[in-house]
Amino acid sequence: VDDLANPHTTHCLGNGEIMISTMADPSGNGKGGFLLLDGETFEVKGNWERGTKVPPFGYDFWYQPRHNVLMSTEWGAPKCFANGFNPADLEKGCYGGNINVWDWTTHKFIQTIDVGKNSIPLEIRFLHD
Repeated sequence: VDDLANPHTTHCLGNGEIMISTMADPSGNGKGGFLLLDGETFEVKGNWERGTKVPPFGYDFWYQPRHNVLMSTEWGAPKCFANGFNPADLEKGCYGGNINVWDWTTHKFIQTIDVGKNSIPLEIRFLHD
């Protein structure tokens, strides 16, 4: 797995693989990526994301292959909150405030939606009827 740590959300994919969002690089700096596991052996298969552009933070995600989209959210850099929350870290840029849009087919990060100052999007799901 290329430079990912602090796994967070796990979802089983339709192809039998397991996808896990990550929150950081091995040093605890924010980095939003995903790793894939083989659904039968649990062996690490590698990173899901392609390309060099990734969000600065990771947290939760949900996907909708029929609409060719994956949406992910941001929390913060684990090294900033590992010893407790410090409000000063907000001004230092240690926390995210975006919803990130990915192309499901190409696995590329394509858009950032800023939810506004003083907001941290956490859990995300698609609306269902």
